[in-house]
Amino acid sequence: MFLDRTYKYFEEYVYIKAVSEDYYVSLYNLKSFDFKNPVVMSGIDRSLFLIRRGLDTVDRYTITVSFLSMISPSLYLRHEHGSIKFAKREDSILFRQDSTFLMHFNYKENLFAFQPVNLPKHIFVTYTNDRNRSLFLAGYSKDVTLQRLPLNALFTIVPTR
Repeated sequence: MFLDRTYKYFEEYVYIKAVSEDYYVSLYNLKSFDFKNPVVMSGIDRSLFLIRRGLDTVDRYTITVSFLSMISPSLYLRHEHGSIKFAKREDSILFRQDSTFLMHFNYKENLFAFQPVNLPKHIFVTYTNDRNRSLFLAGYSKDVTLQRLPLNALFTIVPTR
């Protein structure tokens, strides 16, 4: 039963929404073939993703996910140099690890946090400055539990059905 609940969103089309603000992960500001900029959070545009089983396998009991863009189906969310970016799929171990995230969740409250498999002391966070809202990795030295995380590290999954 536990594993059935954990795979609820696998192979589902979803939007990823920040809990702290009414903003969604978006390809809105992505220019053609410009993968250097961090992923933006947008209140205007929301990008559709397919949640897949993680491209990198940790073990058979760990729940990992990768996010495939449906706007440009060759792009995955990937962390690189502290930022979360979109990147074309590569056939390398590093790409698979950088694009695979542990999914911490509370399905009842629809709360999620995401942690890179190859940077276990980091989590996704939204960051806001005067010009935009972006996704970054932040160091987090404690065990990841949703109750302890700041609001900018919590997300909801919005299914399309």
